Amino acid sequence: ANKVAKVDPLYFAREFRYPAEAGAWQGEFWGKCMLSSVPYAFWMKDEALKAKIAASVKEVIANQESDGYIGNYPRERRADKGWDIWGNKYTLLGLLAWHERTGDKEALAAAERLAGYLMNLFVPGKRHLNETGCFRGLPSCSVLEAVVKLYTATGKAAYRDFAAYIVDELDLSGRAPRLLTDAAVPPDNIPSSIAAAARPTPKASGSTLESGIGAKEQSVVSLSTPRIARSCGMRSPRS
Repeated sequence: ANKVAKVDPLYFAREFRYPAEAGAWQGEFWGKCMLSSVPYAFWMKDEALKAKIAASVKEVIANQESDGYIGNYPRERRADKGWDIWGNKYTLLGLLAWHERTGDKEALAAAERLAGYLMNLFVPGKRHLNETGCFRGLPSCSVLEAVVKLYTATGKAAYRDFAAYIVDELDLSGRAPRLLTDAAVPPDNIPSSIAAAARPTPKASGSTLESGIGAKEQSVVSLSTPRIARSCGMRSPRS
C-alpha cells in the first residue's frame, strides 16, 4: 500500500509523448498503475494522490492522436506483432477505472475514441485481431475485458458487437486459440500444436518466474471469456 501511494501516475503517462517503442510492453505501465492507484486513493481518501491521478489522466488525453490512438508505438509498428494492443487494453482500463470512480466524461470520451480506433482497424471479415501480437493473438484479444467494461459504461451496442467479434477471434477465426471450443475438451485431447502455441517460452536462464507471471496474466482472458460472453448476451459455439 505504501508503494502505491508513492508512485506518481504522471510519470508513466508521459510515456505516451514519445511514440518510439520497438516491440515491448511499456504501454501497459500507466494503465496498470491506475488499476492500483485509483482504488487505493479513494479507499484511503488520499486527496494528494487523487490530484496526481487526475493530472495523469489529462496528460494521457492530451497525447491522444486524431484517430483515437493512445500509445507509444510509432505508426509503422502499431497493431502489429508487438505488444501495442496489449498496451491499448491497459490504457482503456485505466481511463475506465477513473471514470467509474469520478464520472469524468472526458476520460470516458477518450476511452471511446481509443476503442473506435481499434474497431476501425479490426473489421469482421477484413482483418483478424488474433493475427497481431504473440501467443496466437491471446494478449491482443485480452482487450475483450476493456471493451465489455466500455459496453457496460455506455450501453452502446457497437461495443457489444465488437466484443462478440473478439470472442470469435478467440475461438473461430484465423489462428484463434479456440478457448471456448477446447474448454470442453479433456486436456489430453487438445492438439499439441495448439498447446505449444499457447505455452510461453522462457527467454533465458533465470527468467522462468517472469514467463510464469506473464502466462498467468494472459490466462485471465481464458478463464473469463465464457463469463464475459454471457454478460453480453452471447453464447459459446457449444452452448
